[in-house]
Amino acid sequence: MLRAIDVIGEPKTPIELNSLEVDNTGAVFQRAPKYPLSFHFTWRDCNFEGLVDQVNGQMTLELSLNLGDVPFSAEDAAKRSKWTAIICNTETPESGNLRITRDSSAVLSKTVNLPDMNGFTADGFVTNTALMVLSLAPYLDLIAQINDAA
Repeated sequence: MLRAIDVIGEPKTPIELNSLEVDNTGAVFQRAPKYPLSFHFTWRDCNFEGLVDQVNGQMTLELSLNLGDVPFSAEDAAKRSKWTAIICNTETPESGNLRITRDSSAVLSKTVNLPDMNGFTADGFVTNTALMVLSLAPYLDLIAQINDAA
């Protein structure tokens, strides 16, 4: 008998994005996934937001992280200067961007293409997510320096 844990740990186990649905007649069918699919997790005290989307047949994974509020010069000129230096002088990760939103929040995000549905496996998803997060680690260190100096 195959144990569930053996199946879950198998590298080629696909992620089930389609839900089962029962119609009015009692027939069971597979419902197509409704994109975008969102998730979130915390790493190094940072709250990441994830989004899996499919556009024109291509699946993408986007991770976003709100790094904090960028103060106005009148609030904290020194901290504003440090934020400005990081935003202007730091190369953003490949396929990523660092932007300031209308509410003065600094947001770091990165997007990568995922394999097609037939190749979209749990290990591939976790690997892609982990690689993206690790590629953002240097930026988290810079932000931590700003926040610690405040």
